[in-house]
Amino acid sequence: RWIAYASGNEIRRIPSEGGPSERLGTTGQRVIAGLAWTADDRILIGTESALLELPARGGTPRRLTDSTATERFVFPLALPDGKTALVRTSDLAAGGALAAVSLETGAVPP
Repeated sequence: RWIAYASGNEIRRIPSEGGPSERLGTTGQRVIAGLAWTADDRILIGTESALLELPARGGTPRRLTDSTATERFVFPLALPDGKTALVRTSDLAAGGALAAVSLETGAVPP
């Protein structure tokens, strides 16, 4: 069992029983706004420019969604179906809402 956390733009994990942390990867983003660990060992990363995923063993983050100039996908929550994440969208012009994001395609249904 592990606990994932952000340190600057790095994603790290530490054993839940204690011990040294391990660097899993870097996002290249200034702001990390939430992490979620999926049942199939991916870490979802909310950032100011995209929703990313990172293998829990480490590697290079992959974009699931692209944010626009005014919209953000933050504070992800992996749903039990293993195929969907719930995120808070933050639209600077219209406020925020909750949205379901496909973890397979990155699609956000209307």
